[in-house]
Amino acid sequence: MHQKLRLVPMSLLLFILLIAFNVLAQSSSADEMQKDLRGAPESAIQNPGLMTVTEADRLYYSNEPMVVILLPGETHAYSLWQLDNHEVVNVSVGSVDLLVTWYPFSNSAAAYEATVDSKSHTFKSVSWLYQHTRVIEDLETSSLWSQVSGECLQGPIEGARLTRYPTSFMSFGDYQKNYPGGYVLAKTDLGIQKDSYKSSADGEAPNFAFADDESFKKLDAYDLVYGLILGDKQLVISAADLKKQGRILLDQNDPPIYISYYEKGGSVVAFSLSGIDTATIGKLSSMYDKITTSDGSLSWNSITGKLLRGDGRDLTRLPLIPSSWYAWYGFYPDTEFIK
Repeated sequence: MHQKLRLVPMSLLLFILLIAFNVLAQSSSADEMQKDLRGAPESAIQNPGLMTVTEADRLYYSNEPMVVILLPGETHAYSLWQLDNHEVVNVSVGSVDLLVTWYPFSNSAAAYEATVDSKSHTFKSVSWLYQHTRVIEDLETSSLWSQVSGECLQGPIEGARLTRYPTSFMSFGDYQKNYPGGYVLAKTDLGIQKDSYKSSADGEAPNFAFADDESFKKLDAYDLVYGLILGDKQLVISAADLKKQGRILLDQNDPPIYISYYEKGGSVVAFSLSGIDTATIGKLSSMYDKITTSDGSLSWNSITGKLLRGDGRDLTRLPLIPSSWYAWYGFYPDTEFIK
């Protein structure tokens, strides 16, 4: 006597397939991560004290490198020397929850709004790497995130992406001069400058999956670069090229972009020239403290972008992202070179 064949309901079959797909996807993400043999800092900086520029003057060196973050209504500066020991800062600024991250072995710094679906998140570094760059974890859902891209790699909110804040890089001296009303991370320790990524725990440099790509071979893996993310397009320039040229006007971009390097203070900034017709006013020239149109009709502060002269408006700061070349290329292999 034959038993009747029991059919699995289509809804149940789809549910089983969905679970299997999620398990495979999470396994794939985990497979792409590598254990960081150096470990991770024991603690993030949580709700730190902030000092005025005047108060910070006696504690910071003039040439101390800072990541500067433009927030609604105020400006913050965080010493990279101090972040070496912690890598992550969680701080609330009015209604904004801010995440500041720095991974010294890949020269990667970023600032994000630490909010996902209107829910605040607190982060810490963990002993995992993705594309040979730091992975961070939020304490609320235990999800894992890329420090470089701000994307959730694994966990309940996988695929979510944090909103990036405009950043620039300058010495404390430049910050002090151009942002007298700004704030500085209160110095709780002196910070320790770590060795380069090449001095890894096992004494060997990592093997990059893209090492044979012709585009990747245009620069040394550990060269410092500065990148811009403009919608679906990414641009990058090596620090050596930027230092050689000093300033670059990308007048073919829409809107035009102006990037400057100032050797005196080591400051690197990028501005959007939206609403400024570079064809009619001629090329921009830059002194240490001003960006000026060739006809002299307009000028701006070269660090803050604030309008100093003429009938115009302040320049819009763009998030300029520092990184070692391998870290940038691992996330943005289709990036365009700025020449």
